[in-house]
Amino acid sequence: MANVKFNISVSVEKMLEAFRQEGYTVQKWIPCSEQMPESGEDVLVWFEYYRYGDYDGLCQTYGIGTYYAYQKNWLINQSTGWNNLRVIAWMPLPDPYEEKE
Repeated sequence: MANVKFNISVSVEKMLEAFRQEGYTVQKWIPCSEQMPESGEDVLVWFEYYRYGDYDGLCQTYGIGTYYAYQKNWLINQSTGWNNLRVIAWMPLPDPYEEKE
């Protein structure tokens, strides 16, 4: 099974390299331990939070987040009601879609 994972990883790297050669920017996750986004900037985030009720456990997912440096706080998916929120990593959002004529 390890060989399958390796081959998929190699295939993804080849695909990313092809995108780079075509001039596309390939975004990478930036760990929050290394750098935080600009205050007030919307970014894609990978985060974890504690979910009570039927699930009752730690969950990880992604969303759109805004970091507020002066409060050292995140707004995730337009909500502050997350239990034990920890943003792990982030990346800039892509440019908005523009229709080509």
